Parts: sequence; structure tokens; C-alpha cells
Amino acid sequence: KMQKRYFVLYDNRELHYFEGSSMDNISRKGRIRMATATELARTKPMDKKDFTLVIKVPGRDWILDPGSEAAFEEWESKLRPMLG
Repeated sequence: KMQKRYFVLYDNRELHYFEGSSMDNISRKGRIRMATATELARTKPMDKKDFTLVIKVPGRDWILDPGSEAAFEEWESKLRPMLG
């Protein structure tokens, strides 16, 4: 089940995620330590409409959907250099 989350990438190579419908009720739910990530890849690289990506860290695969090719490319350009 996909859940809507908001993400903030920090210089310490952590991707924090938040949930909430407005800034008044937003709360941090967790983090992905990119320094421990072993892989970042599109789940369906040949699909022209699905830009879902997976971030693999020990013990968990994070499935994220940036929503568009442009957003995927931006995410990849920021996250790939932070892989462990």
C-alpha cells in the first residue's frame, strides 16, 4: 500500500520522511540512511509512465514514486551520490 509522504534530504546523507496534510499537523515518521543504501534503481526502467524507484538498505527495500520522469531524474541526481 502506497502512502503519501514528504521527504527532506539532509547533508548527513539521511532522507527523512514526514506525513500530514498541512504544515500545522506534519510529523516526522522516520528516515532512510543513504550511507547504508546499496542500490537505487527504477523498478520498471523500460516503462514510460511508471517512474517508481527502489532504495535498498540492509533489512528493507523502500519503494518510492516521485510521480514523473523529471522528478525521478532530480531524485536520482541527488540520491545516487549519497549511496553507501
